[in-house]
Amino acid sequence: MTRTLSTKADPDFAQLTTLGWSIISCVGPYVTVWRDGEECVLLWKDGVWLRLENGRTSDFSPYSTVTEPWSD
Repeated sequence: MTRTLSTKADPDFAQLTTLGWSIISCVGPYVTVWRDGEECVLLWKDGVWLRLENGRTSDFSPYSTVTEPWSD
């Protein structure tokens, strides 16, 4: 997966909205987004978006609604 790195310290909401994601809510580095029937909670950390799920983070690509499953 290719991650788009940003040098912005503040969350890069434009990276999500220009790719069709709708922002439902945001608090600090956390954002809830929606696109094509998929709702995600994301965390902005070190210039990239990470997906939060079950208390864990995983890589998130704003270009696709397909996310990688957990591998424990």
